[in-house]
Amino acid sequence: MTEPINEIINKLILDDRVRIISDALTIDQDLCLVGGTVRDLFLQRENTDLDFATTLLPDQIKNELEKKHIRVIPTGLKHQTITAYIESLDCSVEITTFRDEGMSPEGGVKNSNSVITDLQFRDFTINSLAINIQNKILIDPNMGIKDLQNKIIKGVGDPAERFSEDPLRILRMIRFSETLDFKIDDSTFLAGKNLSQSLKNISIERIREEFNKILLSNKPSR
Repeated sequence: MTEPINEIINKLILDDRVRIISDALTIDQDLCLVGGTVRDLFLQRENTDLDFATTLLPDQIKNELEKKHIRVIPTGLKHQTITAYIESLDCSVEITTFRDEGMSPEGGVKNSNSVITDLQFRDFTINSLAINIQNKILIDPNMGIKDLQNKIIKGVGDPAERFSEDPLRILRMIRFSETLDFKIDDSTFLAGKNLSQSLKNISIERIREEFNKILLSNKPSR
């Protein structure tokens, strides 16, 4: 992270995909870029995906996007997520309603009106980052930037709670450690180890996707 934070943020805000989605969802002043999109930007890693979070509900997102002739694909409605296909750029982005306590692998999450609340239910601190598109402010309530600098994978809040919300995060912990070459925080690793049996409740397809990414890392044997 050698570039000043303001320069990093401006680089992302100027992306054509950001401009198109923010223009379409202009009624939401709290529209944010979140998660891996922001993490990889600060790590200066290429990330072709963009993830947005919003106060708007999926039906509201759909209505606003369709006004701008942006195609909506209901890819993850049980998790309050839709995919927007931007035909002019031949690309897709994901947009998710802010979440609150009550997230589970089965879906049925509760909505929040605050990105700060939403970030408390992200998996790891390095992924609990957001950029408010309207005011170009970095939002980092869980000291994710510090953990990026220290190269640490650490669960947000109580890691056991985060893993219980979605056990696949246990494999994501391993994957991020391998692909980023980051150390896993001791309490986070122990929580994942203690809850590893809960992975049997996760679909084979989701496990396979994470496992393949681990195998493709620089040193998966570790």
